[in-house]
Amino acid sequence: MKLAEKLDQLRQKFPECQTLAFADISTGMVLCSSADKNSRQEYLDSLCDVAVDMLNGDSAKRVNDAFAREDDAGIYQAIIIETAEIGVFLKSTNNPSEALCCVCTPGIELEALIQGARENLDEFGGDP
Repeated sequence: MKLAEKLDQLRQKFPECQTLAFADISTGMVLCSSADKNSRQEYLDSLCDVAVDMLNGDSAKRVNDAFAREDDAGIYQAIIIETAEIGVFLKSTNNPSEALCCVCTPGIELEALIQGARENLDEFGGDP
């Protein structure tokens, strides 16, 4: 099954998830996406920029500096909660340059989404 089909399948499990984007956060590029409506490239690029900052950039460093323990390996998850949407950003534990960006309505069951996304994320890498 191709990556696009896997993203579609994951998004279908969570109807409140409006956009899923699989990104290479080392290059800042969205490699594949699935959305309930067509997303402009600028939107996907912006989503990837947020993932880079939240998982590897200045924001990640500030959070890690404030809350990390000596044995912490860095930031592997970030959540942004706004009135109209929730952004969930997950970095792969197998390949830290890969991340999954999820944009959802506030009605999303966060725990289930995070668990489902995390279970799939490490399988996504390397697929065309």
